[in-house]
Amino acid sequence: MILRCLRFLTAGLLFAFAASTHAQATGQGPWYLTAGVGATFYDDMVFSGAVAGDISMGTGYSGNVAVGRFMDDKRVLRLEFEGIYSQASINNSAGFKTGGDISNGSVMFNFIYNIHTNSPWVPYLGGGLGYSYVTVSDLSDTATGTILVDGSDGAFAYQFRAGVAYKFSPDWGLTLAYRYIATESLGFATNTPGTANSGGTRSHNAELGFRYNF
Repeated sequence: MILRCLRFLTAGLLFAFAASTHAQATGQGPWYLTAGVGATFYDDMVFSGAVAGDISMGTGYSGNVAVGRFMDDKRVLRLEFEGIYSQASINNSAGFKTGGDISNGSVMFNFIYNIHTNSPWVPYLGGGLGYSYVTVSDLSDTATGTILVDGSDGAFAYQFRAGVAYKFSPDWGLTLAYRYIATESLGFATNTPGTANSGGTRSHNAELGFRYNF
């Protein structure tokens, strides 16, 4: 799965560089950098196997950085390579109080569509495919101090995004966005024989960021 994702990302990047020889962007340069921070809200995870039950998380935080390129002279379509990190604490597991946290580091290749409004406000929609490496750290029963799950696993990931950018200069803009990101099934090490299996992670993210065109 990792090699398949890497092949996909490499093919997409080669396509972007090949298309760049034909795109004639007007105004500022066709390339851009973007970064943002925000709040993360994980859906409950359902574990089965050596540790079973529903795992609920509190509100966490996220950060992202990306480099991208507009692919047409109207600056409507853009391709983007992005890194994302999020983390949240684990509040409850199968009805008893727990400690620990969950984190997700992802690399994504995104396709974004801009909606021009003849104003500084530019809404956009998009999605991406990539790979996530998820870690469940020190999931433990706080009553006994017993660590139940402490491990990592990686899986194919996908995301959907919607947001709006406000251009306050030709090169700089502020962005406000919603992101939904999900992974395929995961398995984590436990303190007993076997693994804790999950159908994957699902998270909703509200983010504030900036974009610089060059």
